[in-house]
Amino acid sequence: MTPPHPQVRRRIFLFVALTAWLLALGGLGFALAGDAGEEKTALPTKAGPATVPPLTTGAVGSTAVGPAKPGIVFGARILGGVQPDQPGHGRTDAAERTRIEALLGRKLGLERIYYSWWQDWPTSYAIQSARAGRIPLISFNSGSYTWRQVADGAGDAWLRRRYRKIKAHPELRAAILIFQSEPEGDRAWNGTPSDYVAAFRHVVTVARAEHVHNRWANTLQDYTINTGKPVDVWWPGDAYVDYVGWDIYGARVNTPTVSHCSAAGWQSFYDAAIKPYDFALAHGKPMIIPELGQREDPNNPQRKANWLKAMRFELKTRFPDIVAISWAHSDFGGICPYASTWWMDTSPQSLAAFAAMAADPYFRGTERRPPAALNCPSHAGCP
Repeated sequence: MTPPHPQVRRRIFLFVALTAWLLALGGLGFALAGDAGEEKTALPTKAGPATVPPLTTGAVGSTAVGPAKPGIVFGARILGGVQPDQPGHGRTDAAERTRIEALLGRKLGLERIYYSWWQDWPTSYAIQSARAGRIPLISFNSGSYTWRQVADGAGDAWLRRRYRKIKAHPELRAAILIFQSEPEGDRAWNGTPSDYVAAFRHVVTVARAEHVHNRWANTLQDYTINTGKPVDVWWPGDAYVDYVGWDIYGARVNTPTVSHCSAAGWQSFYDAAIKPYDFALAHGKPMIIPELGQREDPNNPQRKANWLKAMRFELKTRFPDIVAISWAHSDFGGICPYASTWWMDTSPQSLAAFAAMAADPYFRGTERRPPAALNCPSHAGCP
């Protein structure tokens, strides 16, 4: 056989080399595709029926990466002031927060903050709290407007200014917003349940129009659902709520006389929370507890601490889709003595139970480094 011409041999060599290079490139492409597939399988998956992944559970400022773990953001509504039996206890909210965090041995992961419609919110207090690493759980009400007026856009100009102020402070991007906490108690003046639903949807719609993509929660009282009163009429709709909020108290809140400043009407956390929790699951949403409280029992100084220990166990084992709690560290301006109010340090036993909860890794959630889905609601169309 006659050997190929040298020029032909060179073309054959180049063809073979080019083919080998393309095969190698294809192999690299498959390798990259394989890596990408492996990375996808490591992403957080949906926890139970919730459509929002659980909050992260690393410490504030953590640089750890990986799938979000189940857990709870532990926070509080901190209210200073003077207690009836401790006149020297009066402090600003910030000073009281500092005192409580020192007793707990850590910073709160979340802080509940209330505003009226016409306040210049968010205030510097919320901004500074967020800057320190706490998640602001911001509630605002309709002020002097009825819900129907809000739904019809009567306060839109002021509302847009509030939203633009939120946007001007990137540290507030993790804030969770609540419109009209516990509307069932305000309906006599504000309007009907359908008026509330329309108003809630409107304030969320205006926020989205202003490109404010914070998460939203509604808030109802556990008393409402636990006494068989209708709750579906108060539901704003799955498209408008990211977290189902229920305020839960283990004893009577209203105290018309000092004789009521006890654990009257006592119920376990489980009994108070199970129906609200089932409601959240039925809507495929994670649940938060914007207000949470229990009194001391004057006849049993260990009872509140035991209630807290049981709650801690149940949150970890029976309520995996509760992702945030906010203790009502307040006397609500009532007539009860300090030891009978809802504060964390009403007794050494209760304070120890709170400190143990604060030290539990399951309750050390934070949004300092939130999962992408928490930082970018599904309606925003973020990657």
